[in-house]
Amino acid sequence: MSPKTDFRPFIYGLVDPADPGHVRYVGMSRANARRPFNHAKDALKGRHVNAYLSNWILKIQTDGREPKPLVLEEFAQGTSGRFIGLIETYYIKALRDLGHKLTNITLGGEGWGIPSAEKRKKNSDYMKKYRAEHPMKWTDERRATHSAFMKGKKYALGIVQSAETRAKKSASQMGHAVSAETNAKKSKALKGRLVHPVTNEMRSGTSVRAKGNKYSLSVVHSTETREKMRESRKRWLEKPENRASLKASHTPESRAAIGAANRGRICTAEQRAKLSAANRARFEKRKAAGLAAIPPTKEELARKAREYRAKKKAEQVAVQPWSQSSLFNDGALGG
Repeated sequence: MSPKTDFRPFIYGLVDPADPGHVRYVGMSRANARRPFNHAKDALKGRHVNAYLSNWILKIQTDGREPKPLVLEEFAQGTSGRFIGLIETYYIKALRDLGHKLTNITLGGEGWGIPSAEKRKKNSDYMKKYRAEHPMKWTDERRATHSAFMKGKKYALGIVQSAETRAKKSASQMGHAVSAETNAKKSKALKGRLVHPVTNEMRSGTSVRAKGNKYSLSVVHSTETREKMRESRKRWLEKPENRASLKASHTPESRAAIGAANRGRICTAEQRAKLSAANRARFEKRKAAGLAAIPPTKEELARKAREYRAKKKAEQVAVQPWSQSSLFNDGALGG
């Protein structure tokens, strides 16, 4: 017989090897012997339904340990999933009554289920209170341990993805439009969120970590990448609603800060040539669409310049009429 035909469903628990007598999660496996180990993989990938379980797994992984599975009960082949789920609920209730702090978010049973709105609110309130009372503090030792643990991990943030994988991801996201309802929900969720002030110490730390980091903002993009980014930005700005949103997002303070940052900036000859070419291309595009006015000729510009000088001179005479005196102009006064 193959191993698959020999498989027997079972109920398992997950424990911390440093505290093996304390069960932290109860689950069941009806067709996959690797299921107890998949929780750790899902936590590293960020694919999880139970954030409480994933946070516990990531916490012990930063200390260099992996969750250890324990088989609580094994069943005969062909046992119905409903019966296995019922036994799972008994284990969850019994272990909780004995004082085990389980990370299960449901009572168990057939699958993980969808908690009711009341249950979700209760879990949310509990987690908010727990986080407020037990803030996660990362010491230098814990950071070093976590960094050493994540190095070389396939699912760590520093993974270098192949060109084929990047192309698949790009194709899957191309043309993906987020609905107005989704944008409204995201905006509502972010409004009122407390943002921690960024200190000079934090900025210097970020700068030191970013230097030499391939995935940091200081990375020097290739010409091809910069061209793709430029074209993407152009397509985004072509939509009137995006331009309006961008214009409305700048407050008077932010505009003043941007102006102060750009004031006195010296462009190189190459940058000026690029800006000039971009402006010419933009004007031609607007002209073709009938949105641009015809530029004035040299004669018109000269005429406007003469009119402007005459206007300024007349204003000066009105303020200082003695400036037109023949004595003043002939040098009879002064000098």
